[in-house]
Amino acid sequence: MERVALRIPLPSKITLEGHRHKKRPKVHFLCEKKGDQCLYCQHSFNIKTKQAKTWIHLMFLDRQAKAPSALSPRDPSVAELREIWETMMHTADSGRSFVTVVTSSFPTTKDQDSLRQELDSVRFFDVFEFNGSQRCWACFLCNHPEKATGLLQDGHPIIAGHLKEKKGRWKFFKRWKTRYFTLSGSTMTYSVSKGGVTQETYLPINKIQSVKAIKKGSRDIPRAFEIFANDQKFILKPKERKCAEQWVQCIHIAVARSHKSPSSGPPIPEQFLLEQETKVSRL
Repeated sequence: MERVALRIPLPSKITLEGHRHKKRPKVHFLCEKKGDQCLYCQHSFNIKTKQAKTWIHLMFLDRQAKAPSALSPRDPSVAELREIWETMMHTADSGRSFVTVVTSSFPTTKDQDSLRQELDSVRFFDVFEFNGSQRCWACFLCNHPEKATGLLQDGHPIIAGHLKEKKGRWKFFKRWKTRYFTLSGSTMTYSVSKGGVTQETYLPINKIQSVKAIKKGSRDIPRAFEIFANDQKFILKPKERKCAEQWVQCIHIAVARSHKSPSSGPPIPEQFLLEQETKVSRL
């Protein structure tokens, strides 16, 4: 399990969401370092998973490895995993009991690679990395506290600049259009010109579902990034490649802070916010 932990972070918990007859497992990750500027010491980084069986197996093995004696299925740390498995058992793997799953052969390298791929698909490793000196998985601000100076002002992420946005009704006819974006605290705005008049459009941070760097080439350097919000996808690209990573990091910070303090940032009138969300949905 110590060797596994070098490659794969272990979730703090696993939950189920969805309707009564169709529940989807979700794994939650917390920063293990918990520094002064920590992003995920309270609010977790969550992903929906298709690998619940392997995650549950590894989570059990990790808890067993740290326990002084054999764990009972009735132990609180095991009971929650058993409850999750039994709830989803009829759709996930109806022929196997919880005890059978957690006492089966150790997850293979292929199984572990599948977990890595799942984490990589949601750009988990853009936010977390293994801290070799402290032997734990930590968020990038805990691992690189010096970056907080360039990314934060008065404790809030602030960044602004021209970004090219890929727009178009049809996939093969999308064109890049330059807009000026500003991220300040818990609010992201961008300028939209219509009829010779420039208007500021709000994109509420707490509506952002995910942000991913788009990396291409042998050096895997991010050239652009994607934002998913309000069921819409924004593809944005700064003029300088190095700025893409800064934008992704600042947005991650803003999203994490919005969950820790939903009321932070300048207040936006509710009616105005509804109007702006309507505009965003039409873009």
